[in-house]
Amino acid sequence: MENNENNTFSYTYTALSENERKEVNNIKNRYVKQNDAPDGKIKRLRKMDAKVRTTAKIIGISLGVVGVLIFGTGLTCVLEWNLWVLGICLMVGGCLPVAFAYPVHNLVQSVCAKKYGAEIVRLSDEILAENQK
Repeated sequence: MENNENNTFSYTYTALSENERKEVNNIKNRYVKQNDAPDGKIKRLRKMDAKVRTTAKIIGISLGVVGVLIFGTGLTCVLEWNLWVLGICLMVGGCLPVAFAYPVHNLVQSVCAKKYGAEIVRLSDEILAENQK
């Protein structure tokens, strides 16, 4: 700022460059708590949604894989070792987990949705209300 002799006032304004803005934001984000950040609620919402879906997927896929491995062992007993009775029992026993994998997936997903559903809806409503302001 300068004060000229004939009592006029002048100043020079310089805007931050894009790199300087990024640096300032990076420094700021180090000191903002994760839940206080503007996108903290969205991250929490995504995390809870992923927890509901991922838990069900892991259990369903695991059950299916175990069933296929048991079925494959039974098939090996029949084709390679000529152990017909054991092989057929293992194949039938392996079909059961495979058959129940999808219903168990749906059951786990509905249980997790009941557990986290109210919080997900509340958080979603907060985020939408903030965006409409």
